[in-house]
Amino acid sequence: MNFNQLFVPPSERDRYQGMLNAPVILVEYGNYQCPQFREMHQLIQAIGQDFNSGLTEKNSICVVFRHFIEHSIYPQAQKAAEGSSRDRIGTLKK
Repeated sequence: MNFNQLFVPPSERDRYQGMLNAPVILVEYGNYQCPQFREMHQLIQAIGQDFNSGLTEKNSICVVFRHFIEHSIYPQAQKAAEGSSRDRIGTLKK
C-alpha cells in the first residue's frame, strides 16, 4: 500500500483553492466546531498564500478542504458544515 496517495484523489467535487493539477496538493480535513481546526486552517491558508505570493510559480499549490465530522465529540458539526456550504458559495470552487 502506498501511503503517499489519498484513497480518494482530489477532484472537481471537492472544495478547493488553486488548480487541481498543481504540483503540490494539500488536503485539509476539518471540523467547524473544533477549536484547534481554526488555528490549523489559518496556518494552511498562510502556507497557500506563501506558495502563491511570488515565492514560487503561481498556481503551484492547491488547497483542498474536506469536512471531517466526528458526531460523538462535536454533535453540531454536521449543521455547521451544511451552513458553511451555503455561506461560502462562490468563495471556493465548490
